[in-house]
Amino acid sequence: MSTTAVPIAGPDPFDLPRLCRYFSGRSPQPMVAVGGPTHVVRYLNPAFAHLAGKTAAELLGRPFAEAVPEGAGNGCLALLDRVFRTGMPENLAEQEHRQTPPAYWSYAVWAILGADEHPAGVMIQVTEATEAAAFRQQATAMNEALMVSSVRQHELIDTIRRGEQDRRELEARVFQAQKLESLGVLAGGIAHDLNNMLTPVLGFAALASDSLPADSPAAPMLEEVGKNARRAADLVQQILAYAGKGRFVIQSVDLSRLVREMGGLLGSAVSIKTELGYDLAPVLPPVEADATQLRQVVLNLVTNASEAVEGSGGTITVRTGLIQADHPALRSSPPETGPSRGPSVFLEVTDSGCGMTADVIEKIFDPFFTTKFTGRGLGLAVVQGIARGHCGALEVRSEPGKGSTFRLLLPCSTKTAVAPVVLRQSEGWRGTGTVLVVDDEDRVRDIATRILKHAGLTVLVAKDGQEGVRVFREYLQGIDAVVLDLTMPRMGGLEAARALRGVRPDLPVVLMSGFSVEEVTLQSAGLSITGFVQKPFTIPDLLAAVRHALGQ
Repeated sequence: MSTTAVPIAGPDPFDLPRLCRYFSGRSPQPMVAVGGPTHVVRYLNPAFAHLAGKTAAELLGRPFAEAVPEGAGNGCLALLDRVFRTGMPENLAEQEHRQTPPAYWSYAVWAILGADEHPAGVMIQVTEATEAAAFRQQATAMNEALMVSSVRQHELIDTIRRGEQDRRELEARVFQAQKLESLGVLAGGIAHDLNNMLTPVLGFAALASDSLPADSPAAPMLEEVGKNARRAADLVQQILAYAGKGRFVIQSVDLSRLVREMGGLLGSAVSIKTELGYDLAPVLPPVEADATQLRQVVLNLVTNASEAVEGSGGTITVRTGLIQADHPALRSSPPETGPSRGPSVFLEVTDSGCGMTADVIEKIFDPFFTTKFTGRGLGLAVVQGIARGHCGALEVRSEPGKGSTFRLLLPCSTKTAVAPVVLRQSEGWRGTGTVLVVDDEDRVRDIATRILKHAGLTVLVAKDGQEGVRVFREYLQGIDAVVLDLTMPRMGGLEAARALRGVRPDLPVVLMSGFSVEEVTLQSAGLSITGFVQKPFTIPDLLAAVRHALGQ
């Protein structure tokens, strides 16, 4: 269609009907007029015929739906009916028109009134809106993409934050584990040295007391020396318990039964204003543990809870139960510090006291830490050491003003632990034979030699494993048993025992150590030691082990 201006033919260029036909015929905007409710096309301009892809002759007198087949589905025909019925103009924006490629049309519709001022038909102006629709779709898609990107950004940020939090928590657990390991090594080293010092104190005090008449004024003083040395030995055992290497007598323990049996003791450990309650599982799998050490754990936790509610008349609840392998508490425990991932028995002590801040929780397992007054002792540090020594874990949950909960987790028993036999005999035993004593501490060698000679035995000595092997090879069949310290320079007790058994497989070997019998048993796997003596030992301890080794 040409856009060149063409004169209006006729005498009056501004005759309204002729002017309307002139502009509608030359308008670039597609227009079509339909009559009545039948939507029969009565007029169309060339622009509409071009848009519909048909000639005027093909459309005039035909239903509007032939020009716009989508009209029934996109609401266009319904729009024509409404305008014809109401006489009010309406619009319909960007409806898809089936073409290749698809096109979009917008419709503006108004009524054509007859002489009676009633609608005789409708005029439709069509706007080709494909580009506008495409732009709008692109804009919508872009907005949706931006929204998705924004959501993904937030998700990524949340993931990064969670990862950072998990990293910090892991670092904190690793740091705690490393701190506990370092303190444990330090505590174990201190305990080892103290045991070597206390062993001759106990031994010489006992030998001196035996050599004095019963009415000697020195006898009670020597008894006090021995009594205080034994108290010091108990303190060493606490240090070893903190290091997870205490003296354990392993047996199958029912944790609920153990707590019930401690009822009277626990009741006396709390103030009369405090309500002590129990929620004990009636049936629990046993745990392989030292009952005495577990009693100390229960007593320490209840005493600690009692101090937390002191003066407020609060409540303390002792609870036992079973946690399955998939419990979050087990999944969150580091493998190197927590119980195995199998089912675990728990002991929980909850109080309604003042609670603790995060800063206090970080310090409560440090030796000698207290919020009361200085010098309280090892306290919760020992409890945690006992837990580690039993392959368990100790957890704490607390908030200021909301009380505290301490939970001990212990792996369920899978087999019964059997400790090496250590016989207790009287000090009056007199034996025969030759015993080789190997220890790097002069004082320990000296007291062990005196005790064994006092019992009628012949004693050879060596200051370390290498010298012990040399002395043994020199005397060979003349030696009836060997007493070896576990920890020595150059060649330790286990290495020396294996070397000696390589020469004489039936040689009776007794190990001495400040560590627990279970620790020694674990280290000496496959060696089958004859006996074990825990430092600091007494005269009956050493004589019983040696007598058993000699078979006398």
